[in-house]
This record gives sequence, C-alpha cells and structure tokens, in this order.
Amino acid sequence: MITDANTYLSNAQALTATAASTEYYNCGAEGGGEPGAYLVFRVTQVFNTLTTLTVDLQCHEDSAFSTGTRTIASLGAIPLAALTANTVLGAIRLPANHEQYLRAYYTVGGANPSTGTISAFFTHDAPVGVAITNA
Repeated sequence: MITDANTYLSNAQALTATAASTEYYNCGAEGGGEPGAYLVFRVTQVFNTLTTLTVDLQCHEDSAFSTGTRTIASLGAIPLAALTANTVLGAIRLPANHEQYLRAYYTVGGANPSTGTISAFFTHDAPVGVAITNA
C-alpha cells in the first residue's frame, strides 16, 4: 500500500481522551475529493484502560468544524482487545459527495487511556483482509 505524508489525518496520534484528528483534508470547494479512495485506520501503539474506541469520519464546509459537523461513516465502537499495535482496524470508502473538509474523530469509551496511538491515512489501494465501510 502506497501512502504519502500529505494524506494522513493522524500520524501515530496519541489519544489520551476523545479528540479529532490532528489534521484535516481539503477536498476542494465542491467537496468531491477522491471518490473511491479509502481512509485506513491503523493502531500504531497498543491502547490501555479504555473500554472502546469509536472511530468516525466527519465532514464540514468550514475547516474549524464548528456547529453542524456531520459524521458520514463510522467503524463503530472497537473493543480494547482489538486495539493492539500494528492492527488495521478497518477502512472507509469515500463517497462521491460530501462537504469540503474531512477529519477523523475518535471517541473514548470508559477511562481515558495513558497509552495508545493511531494513524489514519488515505490511499487508493483497498486494504486486504479488513472490513470496508461505505460512506
């Protein structure tokens, strides 16, 4: 799978509480982006103490993601036992139409973790052997 640093929404992002990805992606004024591309989520360091981690893809017409942010797809609540290092959690196939800006949003269930990092990146290559969610 080929990736590029400019396509990461999270690059080994530490999650110690519920948070948005450190980066967002500008799909252009029409919000078309790259239909058919995949947003892949991979744990880069094992998590501890939380119960679940919910992974969502959000969009908005404003890069500040103020009021009206919309969740367009979700991997759902992923249990702690699945949040092990180098595990691909799943992928979201991008839709043809959405607002201009995209970001990932991570919701911690249970206690906030003191360890755990995640990466989220776009690619045109469908990941093999993982669940793919259509947005």
